[in-house]
Amino acid sequence: MLCHRTAAIKRITYILFLL
Repeated sequence: MLCHRTAAIKRITYILFLL
């Protein structure tokens, strides 16, 4: 639920940071 959403946001943030 919330954990899944947080994981997705963290992954997106990591990709954006890498870009």
